[in-house]
Amino acid sequence: MSLTQVNSERRRGDVPASLAVGVLVVLVAAFLPMAQRTPAFPTELPALRDDPGAVRAEREAALRLPAPPATGEVLAAWRALSEVTARRDEAGYLAAQRLFSTRLAQATLHARDKERAIQARALDEFLRDARGGDLRDATVRLARRHQLAGGAGEGAESARTAWFSMRWERMALPTPAQGEVEPILDTLGRLPRAAQVAFASWALSAPCPALLGDGGRRGPDGVRACARLRRDMIEVARGADPRYPREEAIAATEMLLASGLTRYVSPERRELAGVREVFDDSVLHRARDEAAEALQRAIVRYEALKRARPRRMFERYEMAAVASLAALP
Repeated sequence: MSLTQVNSERRRGDVPASLAVGVLVVLVAAFLPMAQRTPAFPTELPALRDDPGAVRAEREAALRLPAPPATGEVLAAWRALSEVTARRDEAGYLAAQRLFSTRLAQATLHARDKERAIQARALDEFLRDARGGDLRDATVRLARRHQLAGGAGEGAESARTAWFSMRWERMALPTPAQGEVEPILDTLGRLPRAAQVAFASWALSAPCPALLGDGGRRGPDGVRACARLRRDMIEVARGADPRYPREEAIAATEMLLASGLTRYVSPERRELAGVREVFDDSVLHRARDEAAEALQRAIVRYEALKRARPRRMFERYEMAAVASLAALP
């Protein structure tokens, strides 16, 4: 066989392979953009970086403060309050909370260093038990509802510290006759700066059942409460880090709010989502209307985000919002 014949045979053998490569290129060119433009829902908010080392340093500094003589009585009242709360004993909660806040006020006379000293000792006890998931500690049982019990590492410790500090500050306030004790941002503002950022970091990353500690049992009201808390934490995040993508986070919050509410807009959707509770029609209609409004707000925000910072993912989120809005009953 001559060299010319050999080359000719090789060229004839190469034709199918070349054709296959060409077809593959055409298919990729045709279908990859389609795949990249598939509607998608955000599953989480942009993360906020905290500083676990600073949280630990603040905790250790508070532990070095001298403890007031009545520290033991305050800690006993705190444990009793946590036990009542862990049992969901609504009848006993009010009295236990008032006893704790009263004993703390009497022991410290509202002196901030004394309050920090007592809280640091309660926190140290909680962290020791929480690392091993010791459920004999009622506060650890409460932390488990927020997916904060067990696990090691500075990140977990930082989140637990911030959550505990927020809970302590909320419980330390005198209980009003009715209504919320105070806006949560006011409570957060009394925490050390590193703990504020750590709490916001955890809250922005936690799913709603963990964030609220209710296991998703509060229905549409829980979905709304979760969205309100996330919006507050987005503002904290932007204050902590000017580069935090606030608009993207708000748009994602609207999408997650709509996603949560649409589980309740009809009996069929409740069944599909495994929701057993029965709700009045007015509750379902309100959930439907609020889901539609949240989707409309998300569409507007994603359109603005695409203009300011074009990203294919924003386009996919907007497509999902439009499709979900059209699919509402």
